[in-house]
Amino acid sequence: MKKILLTLSLFTVSPAFAQADLNTTVRSDQASYQLLEMGSGALGVLNFPEPVTTVTTTRAGIIESQVDGSHVIIAGLSNYGETPMMVKTESGQVYTWRVTLNRNQAGRILNVTVQPAPVLPTPALAGTAAPAQTQPAAQDATQPADPQDATFTVQRVGPPENTSLLFQIRAGDQTVKINELALMASAAGKQIRLEAGPVPMHQIEASQTGYGVITTRQGQGPITLSWPYQEGTQNKIFEAVIP
Repeated sequence: MKKILLTLSLFTVSPAFAQADLNTTVRSDQASYQLLEMGSGALGVLNFPEPVTTVTTTRAGIIESQVDGSHVIIAGLSNYGETPMMVKTESGQVYTWRVTLNRNQAGRILNVTVQPAPVLPTPALAGTAAPAQTQPAAQDATQPADPQDATFTVQRVGPPENTSLLFQIRAGDQTVKINELALMASAAGKQIRLEAGPVPMHQIEASQTGYGVITTRQGQGPITLSWPYQEGTQNKIFEAVIP
């Protein structure tokens, strides 16, 4: 009796291959809703026509997203499941996409570019009458008010050997820049030495008030002041005699 030897063939089942990568362009007016298919290890780059401010998904552990300017980078973390994804751009445009994951899309690469929708010119209608000429609006005859200048108030306190000049500057319609070190003072026809405060430079914005104290040990008799300052772009001088 002959023995029949049966040879068994071994078959190896190949794993399913990922579907073809995706590289596509859609118009912004068609991109308000899109479906993306991914799998574990898949990588997608979504390119928008303006910077992206927010990316929101509702389910964790399915995809991971990152914003880079006008690009959204998404990576597949699973081979099953789905999640909505909302993308909001700088102008407030909202795109609501759905991402589905399955093992047949593992390792897939997606590149989706959203382009602005073309603006079609409105055709002129034959026989359309020219728009009526409108009369220019009457000009307001009211003249603008004169700009308000800065106002200075200087008060003298203390004995002559230790006199303090307390000043208050109220800016008008323009910024005032003034330096205590620029103040020139004289008494009895002679220049006197002044001691400025710890922060001698002042910038007083429009309609604001600045304060300061300048001292002198030579304050015998009335003190004549001459103080240059800048108001807006103009250079001016405040002059006064303090009794």
